[in-house]
Amino acid sequence: MTTEMWAVVLIGLTFLFFVLEVLIPSGGLLGLMSAVCLISANVCLFMISTTAGMIGMVASLILVPVAFFTGLKIFPHTPIGKILILGERQKAGADGVKYEEHRDADPQSLVGARGQAVSELRPVGICTIDGRRLECISISGVIDRGTSIQVDSVQGMEVRVKSV
Repeated sequence: MTTEMWAVVLIGLTFLFFVLEVLIPSGGLLGLMSAVCLISANVCLFMISTTAGMIGMVASLILVPVAFFTGLKIFPHTPIGKILILGERQKAGADGVKYEEHRDADPQSLVGARGQAVSELRPVGICTIDGRRLECISISGVIDRGTSIQVDSVQGMEVRVKSV
């Protein structure tokens, strides 16, 4: 094969390995092979002529970042991307209640609110209060799952509850 043919084949392999790197988790091995093929293709282009080599280098410097950012846009829509990247911020739990951090709401508005213990509080556990799932601390010892609770106080990030 001539040098021109090698350059074309190596450029084709560069694109093939790059696309496979986006679609298949290889730990960067396919990306490394893509980079080696691109460098080898540029060497072949320089062996043809300096002008061809310079055109190849400029094209590489422009097309590699474009391909990289295009890959970043495409990756979340690939099967492996859908597995690795979270979709929504947080889906509802098994009990149908959305988990929210209590710091998103006015903390003092929770004082006096009633709810139910979703998990056993020993002394920390999960409670449902006003339709929200919150991490709570029991001030009255161990609270069994399913027990009615009431918010006693909110101190910083801690929602302190007691059984009712």
